[in-house]
Amino acid sequence: LLTGTILAHEMMHGWMRLQGAFCLFP
Repeated sequence: LLTGTILAHEMMHGWMRLQGAFCLFP
């Protein structure tokens, strides 16, 4: 369960970083 939570947390950060990249470079 803990590993899955950490994995989801990392994926969320990666998604937010990806969204930020798309916002910076339309």
